[in-house]
Amino acid sequence: MILVNISLQVYFSTEGYKTAEIHAKVEEIRVIMLDNIRTRSPLLLLGYFLIFIMPIMFCCVDKAFKRGDNLADIESKAQELHESTPIFSRAAEKLKKKKWRQNKNVTIALAMCLACICCCVCVAMVYFILAMACGGIALNNCVLASLQGGGGGGGGRSYLEGEGW
Repeated sequence: MILVNISLQVYFSTEGYKTAEIHAKVEEIRVIMLDNIRTRSPLLLLGYFLIFIMPIMFCCVDKAFKRGDNLADIESKAQELHESTPIFSRAAEKLKKKKWRQNKNVTIALAMCLACICCCVCVAMVYFILAMACGGIALNNCVLASLQGGGGGGGGRSYLEGEGW
């Protein structure tokens, strides 16, 4: 009787019945079966068993097989994931190295651009300082002074007064 009770509870609980309905149905079947044991023939009891209990048992067995199939599918998927782990790890390492190289190249390019900008600023500052010292943007006073012998270590002689001219 315990087997019948458990089988009915499993069957009806999977079909969406409420607990009170399950207990009422189990009690109804139990009363019918007890009456048949006392008053009627064993063939009638076997008929009730075949009518009420066998479909429930078949349903439970089918559900157990489906759960077994689902477990087999889950195990195969887990095995596939376990086997693909090294492949994924290698791909992730390659991607990591690739991104590191790209980052390094971008950093080098930015550093070179910054160096070029610094050089241009330095040249502009030197030119601005010379322009301030020489009296204008064209640097005429500095160029004329060096041509006339005012600048440089030539002993008072300008470059134009040298031996080649």
